[in-house]
Amino acid sequence: IRTDAQGRFVIDGICKGNIQIYAHARDRSPVEYGLVGTAAGSEARIVISKNFGTQETSIKESPSLVGKTLPDMNNITIDYTPEHAEEKMLLVCFIDFEQRPSRNRILQLSKRAQEVKAKGIVVIAIQASKTEQVKLNEWIKENNIPFPAGMIEGDSEKTQLAWGVKSLPWLILTDKQHIVHAEGFNLNVLDEKIKQLKEE
Repeated sequence: IRTDAQGRFVIDGICKGNIQIYAHARDRSPVEYGLVGTAAGSEARIVISKNFGTQETSIKESPSLVGKTLPDMNNITIDYTPEHAEEKMLLVCFIDFEQRPSRNRILQLSKRAQEVKAKGIVVIAIQASKTEQVKLNEWIKENNIPFPAGMIEGDSEKTQLAWGVKSLPWLILTDKQHIVHAEGFNLNVLDEKIKQLKEE
């Protein structure tokens, strides 16, 4: 796995439990290494250096939002207010549009936009990783994304932690009062999640 320009990366499909992540910088001579122990679903920082060894890290475990009201969007720039989804379910998708899994998720959601809207759901996308607003806007426009898309301003890690984001892309589904019903699920089970929500 290669990191993005900010040195960030996401490893998908990991079972729960403790893991070790090994990293190295190919373009440096001598090659520098790093190793860190962490837990699946957590954030960790790897420090690579010439003195190879386990690096100290602070692991931040994102809390679950299920059963809780969505956090406010004070540090998220987006053409959306809670009134837009008043008495409607809300589907929030945190992404990094520079990564293929996130792009695919948004494009899949775009194809289902009318279907999802007909079920009384408002969709918004939030760029979680640092990027240029212009680049994000261009990509949204080029791909005719039909729902609001914005990005986190300021401390991205702090905001993701507050929203319970453990990986990207990350879906959050709420009820009509914007209480979180499901999070971190795949798009192919969205219909099942909506059905469960309506039956409650």
